Amino acid sequence: MKTLVHQTGFSYTLKKYSLCLLMMLALTFNGSSQAVFIGPMIHYNIENNTRGHFSYGIEASYWADVSLLVPTSIDFGIEYGNKKTRIYSEVQGIFFVLGYAAGYVREFTSLTESTGGFQGSCWVALLGGFNLRYRHMGKNKNTLAPGIFVKYPLLYDFPF
Repeated sequence: MKTLVHQTGFSYTLKKYSLCLLMMLALTFNGSSQAVFIGPMIHYNIENNTRGHFSYGIEASYWADVSLLVPTSIDFGIEYGNKKTRIYSEVQGIFFVLGYAAGYVREFTSLTESTGGFQGSCWVALLGGFNLRYRHMGKNKNTLAPGIFVKYPLLYDFPF
């Protein structure tokens, strides 16, 4: 008799998010205006009004003009800092140079312990910029994280 084993932990979640990123890239360039960006991020995380710490990460995003009022995007990121690893995915929007994002985040404190939560951010950017991120990981664990980032356009197909 076969038993099903439920996979958990950091490596399983990383595989799952990597598959989502590959699917996101595979679906590119099927509309009018599209782009894929990737770049590093640095944040200063202040958790529950305590002394902060830096985190470093990389984020990839797929942008498409899907005939809404603003261009829309989905992103995937991984972030390291203070003995924690965070993996997240968000939906994003932009109006001129002002952007916003919201989505799910998974925080790993070890290879087997993790917590899920929500994060949202607002930012000002062209190919680089500033953002302010808010993260809620449950049980009164709130983080405010101002940061900077740079994005490199890997693929783009704009009509202008």
